Amino acid sequence: MLYTSELTNSEIQRYSRQIILPEISVDGQIKIRNSKVLVVGLGGLGSPVVSYLATAGVGTLGLLDYDVVEFSNLQRQTIHSERTVSKDKTKSAFLHLKRLNSRITIREHSCMIGDDNANKIIAQYDIILDCCDNITSRYSINDNCKLLGKKYICASVLKWEGQIFVFADDGPCYRCLFPDPKNDNMLGCAESGVLGPMCGVIGSLQAVEALKLILDSCKSFLLTYNGYENIFKKVEINQKSERCLVCTEKKIPPSNFGTCKNQIMRVSIDDKYKIKWKDFLASPTQYLLVDIRNKILYDMCHIQNSVNVPADTLDENNEIFKDKRKILFLCKKGISAQKVAAKFLEKGKNVFVVDGGLTKFKSEIDLNFPLV
Repeated sequence: MLYTSELTNSEIQRYSRQIILPEISVDGQIKIRNSKVLVVGLGGLGSPVVSYLATAGVGTLGLLDYDVVEFSNLQRQTIHSERTVSKDKTKSAFLHLKRLNSRITIREHSCMIGDDNANKIIAQYDIILDCCDNITSRYSINDNCKLLGKKYICASVLKWEGQIFVFADDGPCYRCLFPDPKNDNMLGCAESGVLGPMCGVIGSLQAVEALKLILDSCKSFLLTYNGYENIFKKVEINQKSERCLVCTEKKIPPSNFGTCKNQIMRVSIDDKYKIKWKDFLASPTQYLLVDIRNKILYDMCHIQNSVNVPADTLDENNEIFKDKRKILFLCKKGISAQKVAAKFLEKGKNVFVVDGGLTKFKSEIDLNFPLV
């Protein structure tokens, strides 16, 4: 052979446009090829992240998600399609990425990540990208990344805004900034909404920062973006917290959440306050059906003769408590309704919840109900 290269012909042809960049060059492409990156969450953020990392030539790409593809995901989760609705997200993503780049190694982790498995999974990778919307997972990932010396990027998007935290080398961690996990009243995309392209912007930036970490960037910072006002802000993160047990003592604080199998935080009321759909429909005049979702979700589609009182506006002085009928709270899955009902049961109100919420209405009563 009359020529030589540390890269294969295929790598040169595929990646030449990025190899030309002085910050990458041949040495950088070899680092990318040898890297192992785990992406947690294969939704709106994870979609552009895994796509760009795969096409950049990341040698080993780990895909972690416990969920299946839903029709409502397709508005922003671009690695999934109508053909993969109801499939595991890891499998859907695997199929998409193999079509983009068949030369890389892809590992599937079809599970939720938490205190009981985070260390074992994270230890297999160099860089961890948190693209999920689960606060309990975020702390588990952060703590184990810090203990294992892994570089870590987390991001989130809601409505028109997004943010990225980059934690590189031996700097501070997420717990330095937010010591105590708070899960109460946290709203996600299903409740507050999100613009699809916002996921593309933030996820793409996350992929950029991951590649920079592979190339030995060592800066920790917070980047925020308001898509409606088109404003970026960047803040350097340099100072570790002296109160952070993870950074100062290399210890994971006692979990406020438990293992990943029990991460969905619920307030459960006694079964006698749970009304099944068949019982409600048999005698609907006994109840005042109160849909506690936000107004836009209610306006999209709701149960006939129900009234809308969003949970965040509901107090004991509300007009619904003047009604002589039994108050029956309704939400998407029955979880938020139980939290609301528990509060008013403590105050002596005659309230109930629809067991399973609109999710069970769709599965048990009308499969055509457009659940979002």
